[in-house]
Amino acid sequence: MSRFDLEGVVFDVDGVLFDTERLSQEIWNAVSTELGWPQVGRAYLEFVGQNRADILQKMLDLFGPDFPRETFLLTCSARSQERMEREGVPLKPGVREILEFLTARRVPAALATLPAWSPHSRVVNTLMEETYPLLGLW
Repeated sequence: MSRFDLEGVVFDVDGVLFDTERLSQEIWNAVSTELGWPQVGRAYLEFVGQNRADILQKMLDLFGPDFPRETFLLTCSARSQERMEREGVPLKPGVREILEFLTARRVPAALATLPAWSPHSRVVNTLMEETYPLLGLW
């Protein structure tokens, strides 16, 4: 056991292991500008960490009923998927080091909130199968 007496660690994926926030912000900025609503991109940080229902309500509150909320979110989602599939998803700094630390001490680690269809799956499978065999899905 490590000196921290860790029995295991569970990691969230988005924004913790994978640098998805930067990607999302770039896409929000681009799509909002294309739709003629650049203020939506500038307000990106107001929406980080919120669920879809809260995002839709906040968009209505901030931008009014004329803002095409569903179109915006669907376009952003499609572009994010395309980009992650094309370029992959970068790991946040320090992820490999912490996983190596845990593996060296045989501390099991698991990933939470990762749907099977996620574009992160390719990166996760590599981490699990080739590099960090104690890493599992939860």
